[in-house]
Amino acid sequence: MAKVKIQSLGNEILKEIMLKPARKKKFLEEVGKFVQEKSRFILDASVGHKTNLAKSIQYEVRGNRVSIFSPLKYAPSVEFGTRPHMIRPKKAKALHWKGEFTGDDIFAQKVQHPGSRAVPHMRPAMMLLKKELPRIMKKV
Repeated sequence: MAKVKIQSLGNEILKEIMLKPARKKKFLEEVGKFVQEKSRFILDASVGHKTNLAKSIQYEVRGNRVSIFSPLKYAPSVEFGTRPHMIRPKKAKALHWKGEFTGDDIFAQKVQHPGSRAVPHMRPAMMLLKKELPRIMKKV
């Protein structure tokens, strides 16, 4: 989950925005929308196609903060990557999948996953936000 704490930005225009509830809400909505759109774009561009993870990225404004997040359990694994690890069944006696080329049923008691590379999308979107904040502040 990415969070922008507006009190740490320390700009006079921002202080004025925060004193007016309607402007504050609009500002936080714009920040959330910007990071949501940029992170979706970065993720889809990195992978080369539309992803369920990108579609799941949302934002929520509460009080003086906006949270940008994905409810999907694997989202942090995509953002930060994973180390090689063993996969074991949780509820069944074996793992099961279809062979990629033959379509045959494959069963295994465990599988060594080689790990996955990170696909940063939230952090780069937050870096873009820093450059975009003056425009967003003027907009509201």
